[in-house]
Amino acid sequence: SYIRGRFVYCPFLLVRFIAAGGRLFCNPAAGAGIIKPGERVKRLERNRDHMKQTEGTVQGIYQATGRGFGFLIPEEGEDYFIPPRCDGGAWNGDRVAVLPDRTEAARGERRTGRVVEVLERANRVVTGVLQKHNRELWLQPDQERLPGPIQVLGKSRLARAGDKAAVAMTSFGSAKHPPLGALRRAVSYTHLRAHETD
Repeated sequence: SYIRGRFVYCPFLLVRFIAAGGRLFCNPAAGAGIIKPGERVKRLERNRDHMKQTEGTVQGIYQATGRGFGFLIPEEGEDYFIPPRCDGGAWNGDRVAVLPDRTEAARGERRTGRVVEVLERANRVVTGVLQKHNRELWLQPDQERLPGPIQVLGKSRLARAGDKAAVAMTSFGSAKHPPLGALRRAVSYTHLRAHETD
């Protein structure tokens, strides 16, 4: 027997039974929004881990120094010192969540903490000077507080080492991988000097 023109629940997809010449048609796209039992458990575990990670955190703006350490400028209260290798991949100006150290700061000393999550990126587009290394273009940011160099994705015949350029960030990198950016525009210094002397 079959159910004409109705949807029947299946753990992985919705199957629509249609009587047409004794054939059975399946519509996989109809079940695209169904969550598998195992996936539901994984999502719950991720949400639980995220809540544990961000519990007791302080939110604010990360202020880098370009010397390995930085500071958290919270919405309220005093600043937090972020030691080297505790920035959690945050860049200058990013909105972050910081987990304060449990040890109380001595009188006159700054409170310390570590970045556990980057909530919002501030540097979607970065400007700088192009450099060439092993036939690849890299961008050295204009701002000293930003990490670099940034590997430039894609190729452009007009872009050369020494040019001023802007890249749209596609990855902010990690301990093992450099930050990546797609070239948006490049202007040669020769072109800039020509305009300055006009």
